[in-house]
Amino acid sequence: MGETKKMQKRSKWQQTKLEMKKYRMSYVMIAPYFILFFLFTVLPVLASIGISFTDFNMLETPNFVGWRNYIKLLLDDDVFKKAFTSDIFITSTNALTMDGCLYNIDGTGNRVAAMIFGPREVIVIAGLNKICQNEEEAIARIRHCSAPANAIRLNKKTPCTKTGHCMDCHSPDRICSSYVKLAYQKQVNRIKVIIVEENLGY
Repeated sequence: MGETKKMQKRSKWQQTKLEMKKYRMSYVMIAPYFILFFLFTVLPVLASIGISFTDFNMLETPNFVGWRNYIKLLLDDDVFKKAFTSDIFITSTNALTMDGCLYNIDGTGNRVAAMIFGPREVIVIAGLNKICQNEEEAIARIRHCSAPANAIRLNKKTPCTKTGHCMDCHSPDRICSSYVKLAYQKQVNRIKVIIVEENLGY
């Protein structure tokens, strides 16, 4: 059986070679198109993807910045600022205490800002792993679970990515900028919390 399969593979390859030889002039005729297509379409696209991860001013050597350009695009763009006027904002929370308080930590504040003010309705989806007994436990969870895990996910160069817990650093990559506790709704029923009976996120 093995020899038969090998012979079949050889015969298919030989047939392919014969077909290529038969139509070699056709390949020669379309070759310039494929070469130009690669040089002026495929190659520039690949190059632009690579350059998008750098700080490049066309005069100096590109400086690799990782996802920083995409983060700036997503967070500083006017379109995303308009999200604060949306009808519904769906998000999660870093911790939820038994008395109903929401605890969050944010790098730029865009997520917690929308939870506090803007959208007419906020829907918070949280897993059982986010539930804490009290404020002390919630803050500990944020510092030693949520923040380090998100720093690793975002490829940040902070001490917590190595130690697994907050080091109160002052790194430029630090994402622990805004600690926010939502304890009372001035606008009744604006924030709704949905608890999913499984572990979700950090």
